[in-house]
Amino acid sequence: GSVAATTQAHYLLATKGFDAEKAARNLQRQFVQGGRSFLEREFWEYIEATVRGRSLQARLGGRPGPQSYVRAFLNVITGSGGNVHVAGTALRDGVLEGEVEGQPLWAQLYYLMRGGQWAAAVELAAQAAQLTECFADYLREYVASEDRCLGEDSTAGLRAFYTRKVRRVSQDPFKLLCYNLVGRLESAMTYPTIVATQEDFVWLKLCFVHTSSAAAAAAGTPVYTFRDLQLLLSERYGPDHFDPQRNAPLRYVEVLLVSAQFERAIEYLAASQMHACEAVHVSVAMAHYGLLHLAPHLDADLLMVCPARDCDVLNYGRLLEHYTAAFARTDVEYAINYYYLLAALEDPAVGNVFVELVKRLVLATGEHALLLGRLRSDGTREVGLLDSFVQSAEDNNYVIGVIACEAEREGRLEEAVKLFDLGGHHSKVLSLLNGRLSQVVAMPRGASATLASRAQIKNLALAIERRYAALHIFSAGGGDFGFNSAQMRNDAATFRTLLNLMDFFDFNSEGRLREALDLVEGLGIVPLSADLLFEASENFRNLPGPVKRNVPALMLATMQIIHALYEEARARLLPSGHLRMQQEQGADVGYRDVVDEMRRKSRALVSFGGMVQHALPGPGDVNAQLVRIDERIA
Repeated sequence: GSVAATTQAHYLLATKGFDAEKAARNLQRQFVQGGRSFLEREFWEYIEATVRGRSLQARLGGRPGPQSYVRAFLNVITGSGGNVHVAGTALRDGVLEGEVEGQPLWAQLYYLMRGGQWAAAVELAAQAAQLTECFADYLREYVASEDRCLGEDSTAGLRAFYTRKVRRVSQDPFKLLCYNLVGRLESAMTYPTIVATQEDFVWLKLCFVHTSSAAAAAAGTPVYTFRDLQLLLSERYGPDHFDPQRNAPLRYVEVLLVSAQFERAIEYLAASQMHACEAVHVSVAMAHYGLLHLAPHLDADLLMVCPARDCDVLNYGRLLEHYTAAFARTDVEYAINYYYLLAALEDPAVGNVFVELVKRLVLATGEHALLLGRLRSDGTREVGLLDSFVQSAEDNNYVIGVIACEAEREGRLEEAVKLFDLGGHHSKVLSLLNGRLSQVVAMPRGASATLASRAQIKNLALAIERRYAALHIFSAGGGDFGFNSAQMRNDAATFRTLLNLMDFFDFNSEGRLREALDLVEGLGIVPLSADLLFEASENFRNLPGPVKRNVPALMLATMQIIHALYEEARARLLPSGHLRMQQEQGADVGYRDVVDEMRRKSRALVSFGGMVQHALPGPGDVNAQLVRIDERIA
């Protein structure tokens, strides 16, 4: 009765009809037989429970068997006038043909078949051969066949006999139904006086489904396919028929499951808050055995129709993401175990679904250390939860890199830097830091929020600089994000230059003017000597972007420092050129030398500004400001 474990590919073929492979037809037959067997067992349990519950009226006797149970069941549903009551309708004795041991023959045969007691039905039909005529032989063949289907000759013979001697003559609904079941003759017949429940209805329709091409050819007329049944139950009837008040979802879900509409069953179950958990875990089991059509798009609807396959597809990833949303932020370990169930799914838009959901979880919770691990001071990494779900360190670093890229795309640059660092993508770390540092190198030291942001970035950069230097990373490759060693060296040089520029602006802000001037002169970005003008102007063209964007601010700050040092030295001199303080006459303080030095540096800086003025980024008034300050250094 149960469907054996199989592959998703077989299931996909199983819904395509008679052009599918033999394996697909076998699987489709398993679905049909599994649904029938389930409904038959369920009905037989109902018969047994009815007989036990009303034992005095049932009069089962001392040798119970399937036939005895059916006769006892008929004793219970037979009214005081001797009429069989089904679905509130009393069937008159004159309508029901034949009798065996005090009960209508065809009613006994039907209930034996409905309860899955096929061998007992064959035995009863043979015992009453005079009453059943040729039906006993057809029933024996039907039960013996693998797919419960008569051969071509038998189907034609039964159809002719039914048309000539049964349909036109008999009024017994049980007899008409038994012939129709065995011969699959009139699938549109509903038999409302007998088929009283939704389970009876679905079972009857399953019995009419053709699951083999041979049977379809034998039928000689358009056959009732498994897909016809699925569309009847889900499209023509649907939840409005089976669950009109939307308060009994399991009734409709059962109909969908026995007709192998697993995706619709899970979607309907998931829509009920009471059964959302069951929906997820049923889907997990079915997906494991390949019994679901799975949608490749994570952010699509939960249930979609695939016209190319003529089937429903379930958004398995979205189902699990929605389910875990309730606890993902508080129990990330529990959530990531569910996400791993999606490791085999690839979304054309976002890539591997497991990686995508881990990425979303990390960025939503900020649980970097717990999920991805953390770096020790020696550069080794403590493992995180992710390590349990990947096969190698390279895979782990790849996932971390994907998460870092998303953080970068969202503008969360400091977080992206830490993630790239964790994943060993060192050149990418430097590239990002260079971009971020270049934005704050010359940031005015004012508002507390601005200062805090600048200090935080600087501290992060300094920590990385110390660790990379200690681990000799600056001389190694840049990780696996497309950076080679040459790129790594360029990024490292830019990185260190920006850190030096940050020190320069810090020195300037703190009043350490001579240290700031010595530092900028040593960097060689702006020339403070006439003999360096040509070299500096040539080098300017090749400056990396993060450094070049700060050159105007660097030039202006340098000129302001020169002016401040000039004024300080000039204030120490008397108009006559002698030292102001008599006690300093013997000291070689060289204030005049300082004044002359600052004049030379100022002239060189103004000249450099004129040479590169058309290549300077930002507003074009830097040179004008330099000239105005230089004029005060007379």
